[in-house]
Amino acid sequence: MDDYQKVAQRQRKWLRIVLLIMISGTLFTLGNRIWLGLLLGSITSYANLLLLQRQVDQMGHVAIENKGHAAAGTIFRIGSALLVVTLVRFFDLEVNGYALVIGLMSKYVVILFESLVPRWGG
Repeated sequence: MDDYQKVAQRQRKWLRIVLLIMISGTLFTLGNRIWLGLLLGSITSYANLLLLQRQVDQMGHVAIENKGHAAAGTIFRIGSALLVVTLVRFFDLEVNGYALVIGLMSKYVVILFESLVPRWGG
């Protein structure tokens, strides 16, 4: 497994841990608005991270093989975040919008954390 795959795998692992924390918080607080927003944002963030890593992997293969075309999928990732924010605007009493935005940013926190923290055991 090359270096990028290892880094991507660690990022997915850390974001799954964040998702488990959000799920636990939502269950323990019986669906508090803030925890629901964090959970919804983190789920969307995880899906966007998977899309980003898949697109980067495809771009790497295109660059190595020197043929074809690969797109970054930016429009789809931004569109999914906008869709979730729009849905939360309709359900403003059930889900906290600020917590949703914080949950959406969890992907970037994990990427930053992964780059700054030394790798234990590897």
